[in-house]
Amino acid sequence: MVVFDEQKMIDAVENIGGSVDKISDTYYEILIRAYRVNDSQIGFKCPFCYSSYNSKKKCKRNNAKHIQHLHGLTNDFKDNYTHRSPHCYGDGIKYLGLNDISYQFKLIDDI
Repeated sequence: MVVFDEQKMIDAVENIGGSVDKISDTYYEILIRAYRVNDSQIGFKCPFCYSSYNSKKKCKRNNAKHIQHLHGLTNDFKDNYTHRSPHCYGDGIKYLGLNDISYQFKLIDDI
């Protein structure tokens, strides 16, 4: 069983230009740049989800790409940011132990 590693999570987020705000011991806000897909959706590159993993549940960093997540766009994109619950699943969150904590994305408008 993998135990949550805060530094691994921070490194993963910072690797794609994001940052982490620790709200409590078990709750984090992940600040990530988002982009408008169309009038009804925003998207962002997820720091935790990759396109492929090896047998040890680590992403294949040489071949893997970050998965893009899409979220509905409503009128709550105020002050150039909005909060969204994660769509993360699978080996990426298991490898980082993210299933042991709570987090949400604070998506920053990149336009």
